[in-house]
Amino acid sequence: MNFQKRKSKTSAAERWFEDTSMSLQAVSRQPSGMLKEIREAVRMAARFREEFVRPRALEMDRRLQEDHSYLPWEWVEEANRRGFFTLCIPKIFGGRGVCFPALSYFLEEIAVDCLGLANIIGVHYLGLGTLIVAWNLPLIARITEEIAAGERSGKACLVSLAMTEPTSGSDTPEPDLVDKGKVACHARKVPGGYRVNGAKLFISNGHFSTWHMTVAFEDLQRPSETGVFLAVKTGSEGFQIGGKESKMGQLACPASELFYNDCFVPDDQVALCPA
Repeated sequence: MNFQKRKSKTSAAERWFEDTSMSLQAVSRQPSGMLKEIREAVRMAARFREEFVRPRALEMDRRLQEDHSYLPWEWVEEANRRGFFTLCIPKIFGGRGVCFPALSYFLEEIAVDCLGLANIIGVHYLGLGTLIVAWNLPLIARITEEIAAGERSGKACLVSLAMTEPTSGSDTPEPDLVDKGKVACHARKVPGGYRVNGAKLFISNGHFSTWHMTVAFEDLQRPSETGVFLAVKTGSEGFQIGGKESKMGQLACPASELFYNDCFVPDDQVALCPA
């Protein structure tokens, strides 16, 4: 009886987590407190879903179906107010420092009522993760500070990952396929930085993001060997956010066109370049 009462007070994601947590506990030398962080993240997501997402999801979906150009900024602002865009940023960089494994459970809980909103939050960490794996500490510190400042000010600062191109599609992210595709986003080295020309397509969160982790190529004939990771900021000269794709689902998260017309990216915004 007590077990049944306990189960009725927990969310579906929490019950699922309890059933699968044994695999996490089996990991050798698991960091102390990781399971506690994950459980708290799930509870946080459940409160958000019950208080904010569920009462609004149907009406928001109806509005987006009627007007595909609409951007649900109020959802982004609420997620920002609750600290979700700094949730998994390390404390040393101004975030809450919740472990990254918690993010999958956190997003799954929100996705119970709105997969599009879960994607808005998740894609932010996709862009941020791309920045972090480049291990450019000054640039990481700069952008994460802007994200934290955006949380304090109420003006959300998100990060997107700009990789897919109109002429190469899903070949672009694959090292084994990119040389066989037809990439066109060119990064030309110039004094003090790069000049970028080209376009990106289907970029989730493009319309919402302040920073766009852009993958361009010094040599379009040898893209797998000459990739450059650039942090391009909305408002930069030569950079433009274009149209919003008319999608079949996950409408809350826009899929955007990004255009680079001789866009200058200074050296201090180059996350990673060929050796």
